[in-house]
Amino acid sequence: MVEKLQQNKKVCTAVVLLLAILFMTVTNFNKTFQGGDSITSALHWNSENLVYNAMVLSYQHGSPSAYGLSDMYPYNGTYAGGLTNEELNFENGYCTTDYLIAVGDNEITQREYAVGNTIIFYSGDKADVVENYSENGYLFVRYEADEIFSWRTQGDLKYVVVYNNEESRYMQMGENVPYESQIGLQGKAFSTYPKAYSINEITPVFKWALAFLFATVISLICYGIYKKYNLKFAVVFYAVSLLAPWMIGYSTNLYWVEFTWFLPMLVGIYCANHMESKKARMISYVGVMLAIALKSACGYEYISTIMLSSIIFLLADFTIALLERKDKEKIKRLFWTIFWMGIFALLGFVIALVYHAYLRGAGNIFNGLKSIYLYDVLRRTLGGDPSMFQDVYADSLNASILRVLIRYLRFDTPLIFGVPGILFIPLIMVSFFTLVHAVWKKKDHKDMLALYIWMGIASVSWFVLGKSHSYIHTSMNFVMWYFGYMQIAFYVVVELACGAIKKVKEKKRINEAR
Repeated sequence: MVEKLQQNKKVCTAVVLLLAILFMTVTNFNKTFQGGDSITSALHWNSENLVYNAMVLSYQHGSPSAYGLSDMYPYNGTYAGGLTNEELNFENGYCTTDYLIAVGDNEITQREYAVGNTIIFYSGDKADVVENYSENGYLFVRYEADEIFSWRTQGDLKYVVVYNNEESRYMQMGENVPYESQIGLQGKAFSTYPKAYSINEITPVFKWALAFLFATVISLICYGIYKKYNLKFAVVFYAVSLLAPWMIGYSTNLYWVEFTWFLPMLVGIYCANHMESKKARMISYVGVMLAIALKSACGYEYISTIMLSSIIFLLADFTIALLERKDKEKIKRLFWTIFWMGIFALLGFVIALVYHAYLRGAGNIFNGLKSIYLYDVLRRTLGGDPSMFQDVYADSLNASILRVLIRYLRFDTPLIFGVPGILFIPLIMVSFFTLVHAVWKKKDHKDMLALYIWMGIASVSWFVLGKSHSYIHTSMNFVMWYFGYMQIAFYVVVELACGAIKKVKEKKRINEAR
């Protein structure tokens, strides 16, 4: 009978997990995130998704480039592509009030944007050229379409292709240049689609796959949290991950491949739940190495937070074990597990870095490492000299860590749908002091306080280590708070609310009994 109940429980768990995965997959697919204007007036997720997808899908299978990503440098001479002028009602080359786009005026653009030719935007939308004229260094092109186009929905002008109807040929308005700041594994992976399909036909297939992988990883992490802590924490973790605009803004993007960000955390919760098993620990070491190598091959963004997330549950357990000092064997086992998890995570990072350096140095790993350090690491992290880089990076390199941290305490978007960003600081304060009070007065929730602190440290680590990157990329880096910290903060508040409701009901029951 007991065996039958256990079997039924396993089946029910599997069904719930499957439903959770499917629900998150369906709800996350095809969603784009519009950042608040005070976060960024220039970058919005709809346009960014188009641009990043273009970087990934521009890689051609069999390309002589060893990198998996490339970017478009337009012939109009401007990286952003197009005019921005509020008085003329232009935004990144698109007129917001008329059927016009503005590009650099040169021989190539004059020839290709000829009347009668067809402009194919990155979104797949097409429009015929009906007029063009030169003015103040720009070529203004009038197009015919059912609606006025926008860079947020049609994509950056540097990715347009013009079809010459008279000569029956395509002309891309720029040159593909390899993106050398990372290996670009995702570009190589996604380039394997059958060439009988167009980019616009195949992109939804990839997005479905990424949404499914992200949902699977998050749901399995929640299952691990349920096994280690409780069902309520697992449900809150799932709900916050599902409802946070900063999470769904990345989940189906071909460049970010968000599921790779959380794979190390999944390995970490698996290891924390099977600490007694030497086999499980060995599997975790190999698993975290492969997970970090995969993430690094797809980009180094947020790597400090991601690596810490792989040992975050172990660190919380180790902190409590060290403070209590009741089980020396447990302390020793946790210490060495954290040590080897860290070593193997670093090994995964080094594997990707060495291969990247090999590519960057044209076979000379030392020269490649030097180039990566001087031109990528110093530009995005601490210690960069502003005189070494373009003026546009000066503010980010000179900014203080405190200034960056303060910026990321002010949300201009909802924390989750229905909860305004202005509540972030109150959420931090309430959740932290609630846990401190529980530990101080009731000697309870010590494990949660330890986890809360370590998750906070993990989130803040990229704001500190990647200071320059965080200063610039405010349209993206608020996602750092969602590597567990936002989830546990909401969980504490939910627990507080449930406790208050329970007290009210108990008091009512006592009064009724009298």
